[in-house]
Amino acid sequence: MSPSFRAFLPAESSAVGENYTSLLVPIWIGYESGAWSTFGGGGCVINRGDDDAKDFCTMGWALTRQVADRLQIGAEIHHETADTKDGRASTGLGLGATYALDDNFHVMASVGPGIQNAAETGQVSWYTSLLLPF
Repeated sequence: MSPSFRAFLPAESSAVGENYTSLLVPIWIGYESGAWSTFGGGGCVINRGDDDAKDFCTMGWALTRQVADRLQIGAEIHHETADTKDGRASTGLGLGATYALDDNFHVMASVGPGIQNAAETGQVSWYTSLLLPF
């Protein structure tokens, strides 16, 4: 498993994200066996957003399978504590995929329902990202 970090960049619209940058350096553990892998972990974010923001932690676990030379699919469960003073924790499920464009650039995507406080924190969660393995 490679070392990793996530950088959250400011969004143009508050409808799709926050207007500040934050960084998460998680601790991950994992196991691989043939085409299957499982991994999980978490970390905390020092949240320097607006006056309502507070530090929060996130954690998750995933199970993936390599289904083609460049394509991996999987399922995940993730949990995040509240990131605002009056916010609520959230837990969700996700189905996702990672596609390797080449050795240095991978595209990732996931979508799934919220299962804890979904009405307040999101009925559906999704993301797309660029993974830069090193």
